[in-house]
Amino acid sequence: MPSILVASDFNIRVDRDNDPNSTALRDILNSFDCVQHVPHGPTHRNGGVLDLVITKSEQTLDAMVVYPLGAMYDHSLIKWSLPLAHQPPITVTREVRGWRKLDKDKFRYALLESSFCDETYQPEAPDELFQMYDHHVLRSLTDKFVPVQKVTSRRQRFAAWMDSECRQLRRNSRRLERKYRCTGSATDRLAWVEHERMRHKVYRHKESAFWNAQLTDNARQPKKL
Repeated sequence: MPSILVASDFNIRVDRDNDPNSTALRDILNSFDCVQHVPHGPTHRNGGVLDLVITKSEQTLDAMVVYPLGAMYDHSLIKWSLPLAHQPPITVTREVRGWRKLDKDKFRYALLESSFCDETYQPEAPDELFQMYDHHVLRSLTDKFVPVQKVTSRRQRFAAWMDSECRQLRRNSRRLERKYRCTGSATDRLAWVEHERMRHKVYRHKESAFWNAQLTDNARQPKKL
C-alpha cells in the first residue's frame, strides 16, 4: 500500500507553469517527494488540469485514462490501476497435544495392561527397559489417547522500535499472567499488574527514543524525513 495517495479536485491550474498557486503546490509535492500523475490536458469544462492524482515518487500507476469532458459532469472522470504490494502474514505452525481431554482412567488402565507392567518380562539391561517404557509404551499410548495436532497461528509483526529487552518483558508478562490465572492469588495478580505497568512504561520510552533518533538522523534528508 502506498504511504500517500491523494485524488481530488484541487482547483489549481497545474498546467500553468507561472501560476503562483501551481508553483507553491509543486514545491510542497517536491518537499514530500510526491508526484502528480494526471497528464497535461483539460479536466474541467472551462479548461485546465484541476483534478489531480498524487502519490510518492516511487509509486507507479497503471492504465490511467482521462475520459472526455461532458460525459457525466463538468469534470473529467479519471480512472487508473494501483498495484498493491501485499505482505503475507507471518504464520507459526506448532505441534500440540490436547492434554486436558485425556481420560486418565482409561490411560491408567491401558498402561497397566501394557507390556511394561507385565511381571513375566525380564529385561536383560536397564536400557532395554527404558526403551520399552519410553518408546514402545508411553509414546504409543500417548499417540493413541492424545494424538499430535498441528496448529497454525498468526504472529504480529514487531514494531521497528521493539528490541530484545521489550520481547523479554512481554514473555515475563505472559508468564506472570499464567501464574495468576492458575492460582487466582491476589499477590500474583499484583505482581502481574505492576510488571505490566513497568512494561508499558518501557515501551513508551523505547518508542519515543526510536522516533526522536529517526527525526534527528534524517533532519537534512527531506525524502527520508
